[in-house]
Amino acid sequence: MLSLESFQIVIPRVSFFFAVIFNGLFLFLVARHSPKVLGTYKYLMISISVFEFLYAVLDIALLPMFHSFGSTFVMFFKIELFIIPDQAVLEFFAALYCAFFGSSLAIFTIHFVYRYWAISG
Repeated sequence: MLSLESFQIVIPRVSFFFAVIFNGLFLFLVARHSPKVLGTYKYLMISISVFEFLYAVLDIALLPMFHSFGSTFVMFFKIELFIIPDQAVLEFFAALYCAFFGSSLAIFTIHFVYRYWAISG
């Protein structure tokens, strides 16, 4: 049986594997086999897929751990698991990870607004 610590390492690796496979397949299908009717929507889907791939790479590199208690939410990293154990670099990547998380929410909002305008326009 997996311990909590090994679970927090195994699951991101498995998720990274699926992210690489599915985003790669998606990029291939959109770039090579999408109809011309998609127009600029094709480029939006490609940019979302590339963003999600980069987010998966950042996630596997940092292996962030989260804890919440009441209204408090904390993200932390085990420095031993990080490739470059320099605190300033880790702080930069922590901020980058938070920016990617927030951006992923905004990107999906943009995606749905674009689809709404495409359907209603």
